[in-house]
Amino acid sequence: MSSGRQHMRLVSPSPTQSSQHHSATRSSQSTSIPSRDDHPAGSSRPLAQRTDPGWAAQKRRSFAVRVALITGDMLAVLAALLLATVLGFGPVFGAAAVVLLVGVERPTTAAILRSLRTRGPLRETAVVVGDGRVADHVVSVLQSSPELGIDVVGQIADRSIDPVVIDLRPGQPLVTWLGPTSKVLELARSHEATTALVVADGRDTSDIDALVHQLTRDGLRVEVVTGLNEIGEWRASAGTLGSMGTMVVEPVPRHTWREPVKRMIDISISSIALLAASPVLVAAAIAVRLDSGPDVLFRQTRVGRDGCCFDVFKLRTMVADAEQQLDGLLRHNEAAGPMFKMSNDPRVTRIGQFLRSSSIDELPQLWNVLRGDMSLVGPRPALPREAAQWTDDLRERLRVRPGITGPWQVHGRFTATLEDYERFDVGYVDNWTLLGDFRLMALTVPAVLGRAGAV
Repeated sequence: MSSGRQHMRLVSPSPTQSSQHHSATRSSQSTSIPSRDDHPAGSSRPLAQRTDPGWAAQKRRSFAVRVALITGDMLAVLAALLLATVLGFGPVFGAAAVVLLVGVERPTTAAILRSLRTRGPLRETAVVVGDGRVADHVVSVLQSSPELGIDVVGQIADRSIDPVVIDLRPGQPLVTWLGPTSKVLELARSHEATTALVVADGRDTSDIDALVHQLTRDGLRVEVVTGLNEIGEWRASAGTLGSMGTMVVEPVPRHTWREPVKRMIDISISSIALLAASPVLVAAAIAVRLDSGPDVLFRQTRVGRDGCCFDVFKLRTMVADAEQQLDGLLRHNEAAGPMFKMSNDPRVTRIGQFLRSSSIDELPQLWNVLRGDMSLVGPRPALPREAAQWTDDLRERLRVRPGITGPWQVHGRFTATLEDYERFDVGYVDNWTLLGDFRLMALTVPAVLGRAGAV
């Protein structure tokens, strides 16, 4: 392992672990990987016909997921058509009902499947094949994201040294180094893996080709990790170029039919939400007035679509001279880059802390959505001083309206780093879909109720 990768720390084995590891290594070296011709008549089946319980269970899980997705879509469409027929709606309203119910059903089905993957019934056992920065990141992501449904039993890689375990970062579980790639089939079998994540980072294509053929002939499902980030599923597909396999990435769409539809959804939902939330807004405004005086609403300039500035509306959660006190608090900034975040900001009032943690202070932004300054879903609305320090890549977020919620709200409003914000925002701009917006809105509810990352 290269000593230059400072985010990875080698953990020295204890004497007991070391003796166990070297004993296992000697044992594995004396056992060769059987080929498809090594099976005498009447013995075990050839690799191409492998039917072990783990592999069969993985096939059943994949089939169950496909059935759940198809069934959910069919039920949503039938329910929408039945509702339109009973209420006497025309074809336009019927089509709108289909879009709405499918938009609600997809995130609901995804949430159920995500829960099943997190709690066990749909979980898979996997080995990571490869070394380097991308392989480290794959293991780290899978260990910190149980909702992905993959348990990493170890890493198979060629190393110049012989560690027993590798500690990816403080507080993370340890991942076992299983052995070299020359024993990949033997190691995958012995650990009952059903999936192999083959990392293509820096590896010769002929090696990847050989690994994929070996593993798939043995009945494992293989995912080749390219190292590309923030490419939406709908933009990526498998293709062929002669006899070679390729990954096709579609261009970022601009000025499509989805934009006016998104605007119609924004107007419809925000107007209904404003009416429904009006009692809460009135009660919150009275509480702010009684707690810290007049000026219930707070206006602040933010950067919108195409770099145009607008005034964003919020319920006031800080003292009246909060902006004047900012310069004196900059040394306590807990966020990287141009953003300012402070977990115990002294400018926040008593009622303001509750309004922030519950996101009630952001309800007036529904008026910004109605005006066309913002969208329900989009990148985080940035301050002009933040935008002045953006990189060229981050300026791509100005192609769309900022949103009340978005990936940054769902994945951690305070705990995300500057790099996370850039990845969330640019990833959303390049890959957003209407169904994806519905999904983010559905995920916002538990994020707000759980007060994830609120300050």
